[in-house]
Amino acid sequence: MFASLRDVNYLLLALYIIPSMLTMSLRDGRAHQLLWPNNPEFGRMVSIAAIGLQQIFLVLFSISFLRTRQYAPTLHALLITLLIVLSLATFLVVPVALGWIDARPAVQLLTTLGFPTVILLIVAGPLVWARGHPAARYYAIAQTVPLVFGITDLFFGLGILAIPAGVSVVPRLGTVLLVFFFSLALADNVQVLRRHAE
Repeated sequence: MFASLRDVNYLLLALYIIPSMLTMSLRDGRAHQLLWPNNPEFGRMVSIAAIGLQQIFLVLFSISFLRTRQYAPTLHALLITLLIVLSLATFLVVPVALGWIDARPAVQLLTTLGFPTVILLIVAGPLVWARGHPAARYYAIAQTVPLVFGITDLFFGLGILAIPAGVSVVPRLGTVLLVFFFSLALADNVQVLRRHAE
């Protein structure tokens, strides 16, 4: 879609999906089993990078799709600040790789940064929609539907809630719903642009 439409939002969404898939495969052990079975330490470093990149590309997609610089400058500044913090936290993969620090605090920091990420993005959709960006309506839905899944997953990741049997599908279902509604938002945005062009 990015190659045919030249819309950077499609590229950013794809770049969000890749680390999301990697994070899910790390959680269920498939990445360790299939990609690096003899190197568990490598998996810890990839985990830090995947969690960080997942949030970074989600925020970048949101900034680009919602055009926050135009519709919500204060929120835009907060999202840029969050991007800087997420990038610095993701770079903790370097001291982990060098053996200077343990991977666990880095993963917990990035997981904890998921709370401000989720909160800012939940506010972003309705705010930009209310300020006149019509394509933000599907984005707002995209953030509210998997909200429960995302917050529940954060609690699971931080160890605040125990993962009951049969609920381990929560992170996957939340990501699938998020990508589904983002896809609808992108399709709606194309329709809006087409109507403006006509």
